Amino acid sequence: MNLFETRHETPWKYYTASDVLSSTVVGCLNTVPLSDFYTQYTEQDEIDRNYDEKNILYHDVRDSSIVDMFTDRALVGDIEHTLGVTLALKGVKLTLMSITGPWDVWIHPDSSDKIVSIIIYLGSECMRGRGTWIYADERTLHTKLDHIPNTSCIFAPNTNTWHSCPEIAAGSTPRRSLMINYVDIPNRLQMIKDPTLMIPENVYRL
Repeated sequence: MNLFETRHETPWKYYTASDVLSSTVVGCLNTVPLSDFYTQYTEQDEIDRNYDEKNILYHDVRDSSIVDMFTDRALVGDIEHTLGVTLALKGVKLTLMSITGPWDVWIHPDSSDKIVSIIIYLGSECMRGRGTWIYADERTLHTKLDHIPNTSCIFAPNTNTWHSCPEIAAGSTPRRSLMINYVDIPNRLQMIKDPTLMIPENVYRL
């Protein structure tokens, strides 16, 4: 899997790639019914005043063959080397996301627990300008990536990596994507010292 086909330096560093997953995996992810998705409202939504969770549906990917792809040591090592991050003793979360209708554009740099963010666009329809929107700062739109099935965007979040999901018109085709987030998780010693700490069920150890 090559996630680093094309490097972009402005307004901050990210990579895009094409033909990321096999057609079998794409088909599997595309056929998960919306009835299996859920809505979610998080503490981060409250901080960012993002109240549109009802228009964003989520599904936790638990297929072991897909999880294995993103916990593979060679891929993890490639990500570490290219992005300059450390993922040892960290976790990975895989989530299908479907935007189903209009919502306010939510511009954010990603939460501090995310070490690497990857989005792989799914569906069967090319949507020009409906991939990730990249910002130079909280207000300045720089680039509208295209939503092209089986293409990706990857970056290491920091306080400058402002981005958003696109505007989706009412009645348009839902925008489906696979979100992969490599995240910080508590280690065993931390969990022994503080029993309230835990690793979420949908996060897999590396």
